[in-house]
Amino acid sequence: MSDPIDRPETGRDATADMRQGLVPVVVLHGTAAERDQIARVFHRDSPVRNGRIVRVEVPKEEERLNASLQAWMSGARRASEADPLYVSERGTLFLDGVGALTPEGQRALLMFVGTEGSPGAAFGWSGRIVAGDPGDVLGAVESGRFDPTLYHALERVRVELER
Repeated sequence: MSDPIDRPETGRDATADMRQGLVPVVVLHGTAAERDQIARVFHRDSPVRNGRIVRVEVPKEEERLNASLQAWMSGARRASEADPLYVSERGTLFLDGVGALTPEGQRALLMFVGTEGSPGAAFGWSGRIVAGDPGDVLGAVESGRFDPTLYHALERVRVELER
């Protein structure tokens, strides 16, 4: 399969410069494989490309994600392969299915990401966050099921795939 971000119909001109920074990215719709491929393209072209890319399936792994967020924000981070933030530090954290986050998970992620600057920098984490979802996260924002401040903090770059 060709690199979907390099095809003109996906808005390459709008995102080419952003791929080389660390701004957060939202990837909407498409299949899990397509969202994963987009996350890998952004990782590959970023300053943290030599780090690891870690995919967290939010609907199945929210508890593990929340434990990692809480540990980092409390200063109790640990060197563990089970900690997605530890493993993705100086790399990319790909949160797929982000629309399934509970309100508690949304609050924790917003605290970690912040609304300005580099995500996680206030807690000593450096890397890129890519958030993906197959559903209608924008609809969830409009209906109040997803925190609009978190969405806008994650959506510095938006890539929309076909539904």
